[in-house]
Amino acid sequence: MSDFAKKELLKTIRAATAAYLDLCASEMEAKNATSAEAQQVLSDEAEAIKRTIDCPTACQMAYRKCLGQPGADPAVCLALRTDCLDGC
Repeated sequence: MSDFAKKELLKTIRAATAAYLDLCASEMEAKNATSAEAQQVLSDEAEAIKRTIDCPTACQMAYRKCLGQPGADPAVCLALRTDCLDGC
């Protein structure tokens, strides 16, 4: 393979890598936005439950609901439960 062909191949690989990284960044931004919206909905639901039953039970119910969501991150759900319990 000539030096010119190698350089062109390297440029192509770099461009493809940059495009892939941009795509990954866009997907992460979209996922984070969706996650933030879901967290707000769960937080709102927890507040509504707190008004009708005791606070720790409401936090546990919200935690279980969070875990039941498609693609739920257990660490995020646990953090939300901890924040909820701190407010009790």
